[in-house]
Amino acid sequence: MTQIIDWGAYCNMMLLILILYYGVIGVKYYKYELLHLFGIRKVDKEQKKATESLDRNKAVEG
Repeated sequence: MTQIIDWGAYCNMMLLILILYYGVIGVKYYKYELLHLFGIRKVDKEQKKATESLDRNKAVEG
């Protein structure tokens, strides 16, 4: 048996499903672009090594 669903409920459900779907796709494939949008940068391995060596040099000097 089929149930009658009004168009408002159908549109709301489809909107929710689309928001969830594109949210998952966005987080999975565009993570770094989204972080850049909020001002958070990706730290490369070379940058991390450089900052660690600078921190060690400061600890030895001071």
